[in-house]
Amino acid sequence: MPLPIRSPNWLPLLLAAALLSRPAASGQEATPATPPPVVGYRAPRPFNLPFLIRPEKWYYTPEQGMLMLCPAHAHGPKAEATDELIHLVSQNRSCATTTIWVCRASQLATLREYAHRVDRVCINPFLNNSETAPQPGDLSWPGTDHPILNHLRAIHKVAPDRQLIACINIDGEKSRFGKRHSTFEETQWQILATIGSSFQGIAWRRKTDTLPYRERLDLLTANLLRHATDLAQTKPVDWVTVTTARDQPLATDQLANQPIPHSALCAKNRLFVVLLNPQYMQPKPSGTAVGLPLPPPVQSCVVAVRPPPGTAIVSAKRIDGIPLSIASDGDRTLVPCRFAGGGTLIVFDFKSST
Repeated sequence: MPLPIRSPNWLPLLLAAALLSRPAASGQEATPATPPPVVGYRAPRPFNLPFLIRPEKWYYTPEQGMLMLCPAHAHGPKAEATDELIHLVSQNRSCATTTIWVCRASQLATLREYAHRVDRVCINPFLNNSETAPQPGDLSWPGTDHPILNHLRAIHKVAPDRQLIACINIDGEKSRFGKRHSTFEETQWQILATIGSSFQGIAWRRKTDTLPYRERLDLLTANLLRHATDLAQTKPVDWVTVTTARDQPLATDQLANQPIPHSALCAKNRLFVVLLNPQYMQPKPSGTAVGLPLPPPVQSCVVAVRPPPGTAIVSAKRIDGIPLSIASDGDRTLVPCRFAGGGTLIVFDFKSST
């Protein structure tokens, strides 16, 4: 009597695949094996680029897949802008960067509708103010209710997983500064506000060659770019507090003794704490431009860092390379800091303590 033939393990799978591949019966729609691709959409993906500081025109190069996008602008109606963007993304190589440049009108609304379709967003965040106060869980500029920082914070919330590039107008935006140029301290404030808001780069609008403070700006950007890789990989953290030092000089105007805005961002083995001068970049009175700021008094504060368990702060220095003293206070590390101008950035190195 012949033995029964045992079917191979793969035979049922082959039969099932054949049945699934048969044409659907009349009146029924066949179910595709895989869903069609979503055209004109870019899923979040990691960026290998460091923190960028480039001229505005660099972002317009073909390699950047650049598209000016503003439904309220003269570049065409909303539907036309949408079609052009979908075409750009669908035609671009999967490994190529796609970028939109968001104009000044309706910035948040434009980001909500289009940021998810691309990799990178270039935007001038210093054109508009926001009265939306910080929320209790906000890690960016915690507790700081400043109209410019509020807008920067809102931009990042709308496009949290995109590479955000802040456009800074070297000439100074007329709507904010009138006919004068921004000073070095104001430009410095904007740069640091960008970093503290988790943006990943800067685009210079206008040339920096003829700036009266070009050397100071070049030195600042060179110091920042020494940490370009870490700055591009940071995440905001909540284990840093900043208090005004007791020796802070008293001022006579209503802006005196304001809390120092701060934002803390952590990379693998490095912590960045951004400090801003509270007396710079204040909102202008209605219908007027911001006046030329006078040199403010030196800011004096104490930065308290409570690092995660198993880690310890080993050094601290300002972005200009000046080392800062470190003192222990229980599970906290206290670092006194004095700075002038628009603000400063403190770089902490830490290591495992176990």
